[in-house]
Amino acid sequence: MTQALISHEQLIKTAGQTRFDQGLMLFNQSSTNSHQTLTVSDFHYKNKLARANIGQFVVNIHYHSETIEGSCNCPDSDGFDFCQHCVFLVLHANKNAQQINALSKGPDKSKILAYLLTQDKQTLAKQCLELIEKDADQFKRFVLKAFLNNETIDYSLLKTQITDLTRKPDNLFSQRQVKLFFSKIDLFLGELSLSNYLNAPEKMIKLIEYAFQRINHLLNSIDDSNIQRQSCIEKLQLMYEQLMTEISGRPDTKAKHLYNFWLNDTHALLGQDPELYLTQENCRTKFKDLAKTSWKNIQNPEKGLVTKTSPKALTEEQKDKIARYLLETFIQTGEHDKTQPFRDFLTRH
Repeated sequence: MTQALISHEQLIKTAGQTRFDQGLMLFNQSSTNSHQTLTVSDFHYKNKLARANIGQFVVNIHYHSETIEGSCNCPDSDGFDFCQHCVFLVLHANKNAQQINALSKGPDKSKILAYLLTQDKQTLAKQCLELIEKDADQFKRFVLKAFLNNETIDYSLLKTQITDLTRKPDNLFSQRQVKLFFSKIDLFLGELSLSNYLNAPEKMIKLIEYAFQRINHLLNSIDDSNIQRQSCIEKLQLMYEQLMTEISGRPDTKAKHLYNFWLNDTHALLGQDPELYLTQENCRTKFKDLAKTSWKNIQNPEKGLVTKTSPKALTEEQKDKIARYLLETFIQTGEHDKTQPFRDFLTRH
């Protein structure tokens, strides 16, 4: 049903000049994103009735053939008089009607959008669900959306989903198949990144680290020479960076945790600079100290302490990673006189 457009003259006649001016000012502030903006929510128009929440007030407008009536639960209306919020709603409804009228005169895509904008939420939701059910991938995507929208998230179930998504199938014989495989993981991570994943950072960071570990394990047995994983990794990196900032713990504890995780990142999924995940300077300093201690133990294994990062426990790849990190660190700080031992170590074979 086409919505009537109400002129300013008719609004002034209905509300009075003072209320009209107040309502127009509020509407203009809303249009210009002013700090005094009143938000509009739950706008509906049906059977010549318009309704919306304008700020904290509930406003109703009834369109007649020649006149309009309005009511609001604010003190100025008291559920009876045509107040400034009624003016605001009519102006908002006018703008909405003008947009729909313009869309209805455009190409087919615009006509469809114009039609959809006139439908109520319940009707649209049912139609949307029918379409989603016809596409298995989209259905899974919306199941995940609904799952992540819950106030309490089952992290064990999320971990199971990551396990299933990162389980290597038997048919990864081409880069096209590898691309399709990672696209499903990327879809999952995309929805996860749009959720309120910072709500419980200590739990979520374990989940993100598990995803990193699973993809590291995958890359040991599949050919991803075209780096089809890139989009997945970028999402994981961004979430991990923000989660590292949010989790609690002392700077040395955070640095040690990241250092051990970085050492076991066999395919460098965290990127070339692990310090990006540490926002505090004392965290970065502790990370460097851990690497320097490991290097001393590598150089003098008989004097090193027996720990999980001792020379005897480190793989050759991990030793190379430490040497490469310290080499880059000294280059960045301009201490070129300290770089030769690392260059010699990395070219020892």
